[in-house]
Amino acid sequence: MMKKAFILLLDSGNTRLKCRVISTNLSQQTAEEAVIDNHTPEQLKIWLEKCLVQYGILQAAYGVSVASVDLQQKWERILQTVQPLSPVQIEWLKVEENSLGLKNLYHIHQLGKDRWYSLLGNFTFTEKKHTPFLSISFGTATTIDAVVNQQFIGGVILPGIKMMQQSLHQGTALLPEVGLPYQIDDFPKATQQAIEAGIVLAQSGAVLIQIQKVFQQYQQIPTLYVSGGAKQSMLSAIQEQYQQWSSYLSLPHLVLIERHSPVLDGIAAYIANRNCC
Repeated sequence: MMKKAFILLLDSGNTRLKCRVISTNLSQQTAEEAVIDNHTPEQLKIWLEKCLVQYGILQAAYGVSVASVDLQQKWERILQTVQPLSPVQIEWLKVEENSLGLKNLYHIHQLGKDRWYSLLGNFTFTEKKHTPFLSISFGTATTIDAVVNQQFIGGVILPGIKMMQQSLHQGTALLPEVGLPYQIDDFPKATQQAIEAGIVLAQSGAVLIQIQKVFQQYQQIPTLYVSGGAKQSMLSAIQEQYQQWSSYLSLPHLVLIERHSPVLDGIAAYIANRNCC
């Protein structure tokens, strides 16, 4: 009888660790996920101990990281602690020039691993591989990456929503730290509303400009895959700004798809493809 076992996938970011367990007894189906704050690493140990009871031994672990080496080592030590008799080393994956049919035109040594595996996750999710898309993450930083004709042609990085909020609050004497509204005025008449509107317009405006660039150069409107902790604040603003622009040109409806864990999806697809070949 086959022993129960599972594979662990890790996405180690600047503020949190996203984890996914895949049970090898369920035909490689996702069993469950967890999000661990970087400041509470003990939660990973607690969660993994529960997984060991429910899913059997930890067979392998794969991850991508944009966090510090110290933090990576902390995750590694926790894995060794929870399964000391047969410890598992985390295989930290790298960026490649070509994977799963997606060609990488970015400078390979400058590309964040989370961006690459998020692109792979969204690319494998796409049914029509020649359809252009933007892979957008509203995280600590906001990244907007473009894929056209099965090639990652490049992308832009700007401060994330929280970073914009904090910089205005910390860098000035009187400006408040704000949240984000569900609706903004065209011409705000109060400082807090003006800041809120400015942040939303900066973020959604960057997305709209990248949509326009893809359209101008390739005559197609890209699908948007949107992820990240702050994505809910931006979805309606992106749709609204696109509609205002596209109505003048009779352009097609914007397809905007929320993605929960594209980095983990990319790792899972990459590992599955590597192990079967």
